[in-house]
Amino acid sequence: AIPIAVGGGRLSQQVQLLKPFARFAPYPAVASANFLGCACMRSTDVTQGVPVVQPGDDPAAPALGLSRAAGAQAVRDTCVTRLLMPVGNFL
Repeated sequence: AIPIAVGGGRLSQQVQLLKPFARFAPYPAVASANFLGCACMRSTDVTQGVPVVQPGDDPAAPALGLSRAAGAQAVRDTCVTRLLMPVGNFL
């Protein structure tokens, strides 16, 4: 994340067109680190699947099975939110 932030800062200082965006240089670094960290930590959800349970109030209900599609969707949704989460810090 640090090389991306430093490189983005230097690039925005050198290229006249990018000068107004210099204060946003750390965002790609933070967003990519969040995205990659989430994807790495939850990779087993994609490869092995996540337990699927019957909807209801019983948290101890037995799993109906494992779903790799549900795992991929969960990881994708989580990674997208990790990309958008740091936006508030830069506004």
